[in-house]
Amino acid sequence: MPTSSYSMTVRDYSRELASFNFPVAQVTAGNIAGLLTLGNAFEVAVSNVILGIEAKRKLVAFNNLDVAVPASSAAQRELAWVVHYHDNEQYFDAPTNSIYNENYGTPETMRIPTPDITDDTLLQPNSDYADLNDARWVAFKSAFEGFVLSQGGGDVVIDYIEVSRGAK
Repeated sequence: MPTSSYSMTVRDYSRELASFNFPVAQVTAGNIAGLLTLGNAFEVAVSNVILGIEAKRKLVAFNNLDVAVPASSAAQRELAWVVHYHDNEQYFDAPTNSIYNENYGTPETMRIPTPDITDDTLLQPNSDYADLNDARWVAFKSAFEGFVLSQGGGDVVIDYIEVSRGAK
């Protein structure tokens, strides 16, 4: 069953971090505003009984655990698609362009484990690079660029995708 959870990380005087988390009501479109209100009230209540500073908070809408095992022995976490992308949003308030994105142009990567390297059509010929003209990669690129944000919060553009054969 999917579960939702809340976590909070607290920073102490020596800049060390400690976290705690707990389950909350399942997040839905109908109750998210209420859960955020409850979360804010909880944070205020916690701040009134601790000396540390809230460093991070996180509401996880769903966290599913599936124990199924892939059918292919080629599904190995030591292999990964490495998606190379960059922040493509120069200003956060276009067209006014008064809030510059400090992360603009910054390259980032995401590792996606267990790539299907048994299907040669996903790769460029004689290469470790994804063939981004393949319909599956076109769909992936569209989904990725429409959903993922950079670490700075800007829209992203994929530069290239490659297979990595080393665990990281």
